[in-house]
Amino acid sequence: MDNQPSLRGAEGDEAIQKLNIDTPVCHSELVSESIAELKDYVERAEDAKEHYDFTWRGKAAAIAEAAMPVNKILRPDPENSIDFNNTENLYIEGDNLDALKLLQESYLGAVKMIYIDPPYNTGKDFVYHDNFHQTAEEYDEETGRIDAEGNKNFKKNDKTNGRFHSDWLSMMLPRLKLARNLLMDDGVIFISIDDNEQANLKLLCDEVFGEENFLATISVVNNLKGRSDDEFYATASEYMLCYARKIDQAVINGFELPENMQEEYKFNDGISRYKEVSLQKTGKSNRRIDRPNMYYEIYYNPETKEFFDKPESGALAILPTPINGVDGRWRWGKDTFRKNKDTELVARQVGENWRVYVKMRDVVNGEQRKLKPKTVWIDPKYDTGNGGREVKNLFGIANLFENPKSVDFLKDAITAGSDKDAIICDFFSGSGTTAHAVMKLNTEDGGNRKFILVQLPEETPENSEAKKAGYATIPEIARERIKRAGEKITTENPDWHGDAGFRRLVIDSTNIKDNIFEPATTENQASLLDKVENTKPDRTDLDLLFGVLTAVALPLGKKLETASANDTPYYLYDHDGELTGVLACFAPTLSRETIEEFARLKPNLAVFRESTFPDSASKINLTQIFKNLSPDTKVRVI
Repeated sequence: MDNQPSLRGAEGDEAIQKLNIDTPVCHSELVSESIAELKDYVERAEDAKEHYDFTWRGKAAAIAEAAMPVNKILRPDPENSIDFNNTENLYIEGDNLDALKLLQESYLGAVKMIYIDPPYNTGKDFVYHDNFHQTAEEYDEETGRIDAEGNKNFKKNDKTNGRFHSDWLSMMLPRLKLARNLLMDDGVIFISIDDNEQANLKLLCDEVFGEENFLATISVVNNLKGRSDDEFYATASEYMLCYARKIDQAVINGFELPENMQEEYKFNDGISRYKEVSLQKTGKSNRRIDRPNMYYEIYYNPETKEFFDKPESGALAILPTPINGVDGRWRWGKDTFRKNKDTELVARQVGENWRVYVKMRDVVNGEQRKLKPKTVWIDPKYDTGNGGREVKNLFGIANLFENPKSVDFLKDAITAGSDKDAIICDFFSGSGTTAHAVMKLNTEDGGNRKFILVQLPEETPENSEAKKAGYATIPEIARERIKRAGEKITTENPDWHGDAGFRRLVIDSTNIKDNIFEPATTENQASLLDKVENTKPDRTDLDLLFGVLTAVALPLGKKLETASANDTPYYLYDHDGELTGVLACFAPTLSRETIEEFARLKPNLAVFRESTFPDSASKINLTQIFKNLSPDTKVRVI
């Protein structure tokens, strides 16, 4: 039996189970017994204070997983990055649950917008089967997540699985809880989904983000013709759920007015262009009895074209027109009328009546008026076919990636949900459309948005066009797409000098090696000294630096400089003056002169390797030098 999510309390489940009796009974007996059971259930429910709940098997463990620490790091990969030292964009490869945990401190409350397009749980796509009661090795072996060579074998969530919906929800819950922590107070999250899990996702988001922070469910028409092979209805749309971190601070930006709407602003009074909109309220609550204080006489002089709030010579009185035999009302109260009557109103005789109109201007607070986004997005540019053509145009290969979102769709979502300097995060990033859209939008409006993308190293299917083209994993396609898109955008916009790069980071085990040994394994003094070194032999100085950045909760997309002092290489990270950024040096030895040169740079944080200093005296000497030359610098030895 499918272990479905439930909206019933435990008492309700128990009562329902009791009604599923196996012994045949006559209808009257069943009714009598049901009434008795329900009466007993109501009495017990009152005692238990029954309440609304959304639960499923594995939920408690999924909640606990969000709080579990992660003993991993983000290893930098300059060779597979673009403009590694200068870019502020991040491309993270690995499990997004690990990635979100690793980003918690560095980007806590720093992300303006999150967009994700998670697996829709169609029975064909991959969903993590997180098991929180087993070690990773036990679970991998049991479920086949590793193959005979020890490589990960990512499994699909098949509909035959008895926990089909529960597994999907358990996968999404900790990721959404961690994602919420990254959002700024005025941040928003947009989630694409289809009918398979839309209802469950809405309930899950109500719980994680708060029902009060729900903004909209947008229907996105991405296949106007509809899928003709669907059984009953030709599906033409998907959904996008929108939630705010804090709804009282949320901002959803409008879109540019289309040309036909701009033409409606045909009047000009020297202040701006405008169109006329009736001051009389229409639609809901449009009667005098709905808002009595918005029913009053407006006095207007047709000769001087002046408005008054009391009778004046030559002025006629204008009242809202009756609606279905009852008095109507204005949209403004008297105070608003008095404040705006000299510049924002016009009057005109229509038939036997005089009507008052508001000047709706095309400029608001010094900026062009925007069109408020609707809850239905319908435009040929949103079609998934466009997304596929965009990828084909970059690679020259059709069907390289299945059903990618269109760049224009992501551009509109980013426009609505962020400002020009925002950090945009997508932790189900697929083919990299979000990065493409960020770069393209920056060229169009002069923005400086940054992106953080996370993608699982999922293998491309056998015999797929991607595999034939030499792309073994989804991230390989995405990184190449971002590279090509950046080159194309830069070529087409030669005056644009924005960020078209990305810094590739790979989730891996910690830099620190296991230094717990049995005495019998230590053969001699030399082997003992070798075990004093606590860093894994395959780790570079750059690995150590990024391990430090994560540990001290610094952003991972700042400028990196390499320099040398007395032939000793070192790094400067986000350093642009006294007591800013990090100085890191992991050389095997350091002279006093070199340390003094470091101290004169006055970084906020200076980091060195433990093995650089042979004894406690040398470490004391290090701290003393910094104390004398840069007393406010924090010094760490790892």
